[in-house]
Amino acid sequence: MTARVVLTTAPGSVDGLEAALADVDVRIVRHPLLTFAPPASWTALDAALAASWDAIVLTSPRAADVLAARAPHLAKHRSVWAAGDASAAPLRARGWTVHAADGGTATQSAATSLALAMLAAGVRGRVLHVAGDPHRTELAERLRDSGCTVDIVIAYRSVPASDVELSAVLLRAHLLVVGSPLLVRALAAQGDDVLGPAWVALGATTAETIRAAGLPLAAVADDPSAPGVALAIRRALHLTSLD
Repeated sequence: MTARVVLTTAPGSVDGLEAALADVDVRIVRHPLLTFAPPASWTALDAALAASWDAIVLTSPRAADVLAARAPHLAKHRSVWAAGDASAAPLRARGWTVHAADGGTATQSAATSLALAMLAAGVRGRVLHVAGDPHRTELAERLRDSGCTVDIVIAYRSVPASDVELSAVLLRAHLLVVGSPLLVRALAAQGDDVLGPAWVALGATTAETIRAAGLPLAAVADDPSAPGVALAIRRALHLTSLD
């Protein structure tokens, strides 16, 4: 039986996943379930980007896109940090110098890995986190625990799909690949439908949210690359009956 694997992440993400699973009897269905909207006002972000910081940090490619668009003058800022190469890529493509952490693992979030890398490199002082809404708090907490002052400014808002669309996706998936705790919570609100597919988490924080909701977590991807996600899907298929 061909397994229907529904990838719920943003368009263009996990590029090459189909090729990485070419030898497996799966059908990859790309069905993004989050859209993104600007903040209610740009005032706070623009004011923050006009101030002086010892480091600027971001944890998503979307935040990087917003940073480049709103503050191109910061391209020569000496301490810009990103949670992995995917988050750094939009800025590097525009000529920015960006330090990137190695990303998260199945047991440690990308945000925590980034905070530890920054501290190991000697980052201290005032740090600006250009974030989405909602966002995880562990990066700021780690940096503050080490004496940094961290201000968080919202660059975009994440908006889940409608309940009708979420329920329809749950009914058609054998494996559901999810990378957002916000989306997990929205899907978990769909009642008994959530017990239909097995769940594959992208990252430790999403995995924790799935477990906390009592959902059938089958595998956790150590990183969001095509090889990392493909390996998690293979593990999930090995453990999951599709009958």
